[in-house]
Amino acid sequence: MNIGARVVKNLIKGPFRVVRTFQRLLDPAYRLQHRANLSVKSNIPRDRIKLLEQNPGQSSDRECRLLAHLAMEADKSGSIVEIGAYKGKVTAWLVEAAERTKGEARVISIDPHICGTWEEYQETVQKFELDNRGLKIHKELSHELGQSWEEPISMLLVDGSHEYEDVVTDIDDFVPHVLPSGYVVFDDARGKIFPGVTRAINECMRPRPEFEEVGMIKNFAVFRRKAA
Repeated sequence: MNIGARVVKNLIKGPFRVVRTFQRLLDPAYRLQHRANLSVKSNIPRDRIKLLEQNPGQSSDRECRLLAHLAMEADKSGSIVEIGAYKGKVTAWLVEAAERTKGEARVISIDPHICGTWEEYQETVQKFELDNRGLKIHKELSHELGQSWEEPISMLLVDGSHEYEDVVTDIDDFVPHVLPSGYVVFDDARGKIFPGVTRAINECMRPRPEFEEVGMIKNFAVFRRKAA
């Protein structure tokens, strides 16, 4: 492509790029992710971030930074609750973030580890000494714990069973305990790969008037309880 053609191409693309930039800046989900990236960089040392990112798990670095930021913003009077822990990558991020901004972490991890992840999860716990830094582990099904749950929740991550009935049960058991301004995050909520998750969100989360939907960030559907 010669210089003249390149100039014309850039002139044509320029306005569209400007419009796209403004659209992003007006998108609450985009702004939240941007704040998350800045928050993590300013609160967690680079070498520590690298160590956390190297930990095995299914969540992307971008998703982990978002969850860490929400953990930093979480109300101290409530607990950060994680339903579904897999190998503990997100667990480590949550504890790290909460500890650095609140002085102590109150993270509750719920997972029966019936798919052979318990040993690797324990390796993560030991590697980051999570059990000495405010992590409380419940090796059981979320509903077994949730049906009698009474504790206030400052942030909730729903990433357990993706079956419709199970996601609905998690919503019914835990979402009512989320504090004002607290976040609820559903993983694997984008597309049609896990229809049970999207259906449960559409039928049982979006209709709740006390919550506002922040938007979709990668595979996350993010909601926030309205301030009191």
